[in-house]
Amino acid sequence: MKTAVRKTIARWLEAGRKIGFLLVLVAGSAALGFLISWPLWIFATSARKAYTITVLGLAGAGIVFVITRSVLRNRTATRDPGKPRRTLLSAFLTVLMALIGFGGAYLAAVFLARSLWILVTVDLAVWVIILWGLGRVRSAAKNRKVRPVPAENGSE
Repeated sequence: MKTAVRKTIARWLEAGRKIGFLLVLVAGSAALGFLISWPLWIFATSARKAYTITVLGLAGAGIVFVITRSVLRNRTATRDPGKPRRTLLSAFLTVLMALIGFGGAYLAAVFLARSLWILVTVDLAVWVIILWGLGRVRSAAKNRKVRPVPAENGSE
C-alpha cells in the first residue's frame, strides 16, 4: 500500500516539475521578448527616421556579411571535381529568384494588409510556380559532373 502511494506521489511530483519547467520557460521567453522589444519599440516610435536608417543599415550589413562569407568559403574550399561548378548564368538565376521571391512576398503582404484573400492565394500560387521553374532552370544551368575515372587496379 505504501509503495503505491509513493509511486502516485512521485508521478504527481514529476508532472508538477514538468509543468513548472514549462511555465518558467514561457515566463522567461516572455520576459526576454519584452526586454528586447520594448527598447526597440521606444526607439521606433521616438525617432522613426533614425530607426529606419539603423534597421536598413543593419540589414544591408548582414547581407554583405553573408555574401562575403560565402565568397571566402568558396575560395578557400578545395574543389571537389564531383560537384558541378557554379556558372554565371546560375548565379544570375539565383539573384533573380531572390528578387522574385522578395517581390512575391511583398505583394502577398500588401494583399493581406488590404484583406484581398483571393489575390493572396493566386499570388502565392503564381510565385511558387515561377520560383519552382527558375529553380529547375538554375539546376540545369550548372555544369555537369565530371565523369569518374575508374581506379587503376594492379591485379589486371
